[in-house]
Amino acid sequence: MTQLKKNTSLTLCNVSIKPGQNHTILCDFSNFYTSRRIKVPIHIFHGQHTGPKLFILSTLHGDEVNGIEIINRLHEHKAVKHLNGTLITIPVANPFGLILRTREAIGQDLNRVFPGNKTGKLASRLAYFLTENIIKQCDYGIDLHSGGNYLFNLPQTRIDESMTELCQLAEAFGVAIIDSPVRKKSLRGLTMSLNIPLLVFEGGEASRVDDGCIKVGLQGVLNVLANLNMIDAKWAKKKTNPVYYRELTWIRAPAGGLLLPHQSINHHIKKNQVLAKILDPFDLESAKQVRSPCNGTIIAKSTAPLVNEGEPLFHIAPDSKK
Repeated sequence: MTQLKKNTSLTLCNVSIKPGQNHTILCDFSNFYTSRRIKVPIHIFHGQHTGPKLFILSTLHGDEVNGIEIINRLHEHKAVKHLNGTLITIPVANPFGLILRTREAIGQDLNRVFPGNKTGKLASRLAYFLTENIIKQCDYGIDLHSGGNYLFNLPQTRIDESMTELCQLAEAFGVAIIDSPVRKKSLRGLTMSLNIPLLVFEGGEASRVDDGCIKVGLQGVLNVLANLNMIDAKWAKKKTNPVYYRELTWIRAPAGGLLLPHQSINHHIKKNQVLAKILDPFDLESAKQVRSPCNGTIIAKSTAPLVNEGEPLFHIAPDSKK
């Protein structure tokens, strides 16, 4: 690493952290109707030398838990012992959803209410707290997600290609890159308006821990930290050339029944190839085949044993690459 300037003290949530210090803040946010206090743990690694401020948060959706273990392994990694700049991690950004084992934060999707409102509903207040105390204080961000219930996502990053620096970080992360539209009032939408490059990582499915996705996510985070010169380059994996996908197609169930997949995640499939069979459990002689409408790669697939007509089965990225 090049020689960097000595860092200065950092004040976060009214707590002063000196250069070279690590600190955990338990922010007393709110309480349930049971009078149980809800605290948001914020971990700060404040390096001896200057560098970017980067936040990593997980579990904006309370049932997406892989990111918690990605952050845990990052905390234990030797790379963060000698850090330039400041790393701020929030393993559980939505404690309400985690406790209740739900996606939402007390009736609202936390990732649809940014920048939040200080006097709004509970989810909006939490979004406001994160916006004012963490997000606006940082130069970069990584948002760790999983797929939905019964929907497994291939490890991927989601970005807006119009941000050149974000493309560079996504390529450093080292997994498939999805150029996807930004939702209004999402964390991505907020950071874009603030000109803060934010990588969204997706891997695995809700309510399940997947070690493979965790390992990929951890290495991707290390790659980004090294790319920003926050950690030694030796911790980065050799740079690859990730595939960009710009168009995605959902394949939905033509009928309800028992889902019997024939193809796996990340497999390349041909147009008209059989992807799955759906068997009517009440009429075993009646089955429907599900075929691909195009050549492409499976980037997400249903893990549900039973599906209803119209439910998503496969997410296909057609063959159009950068």
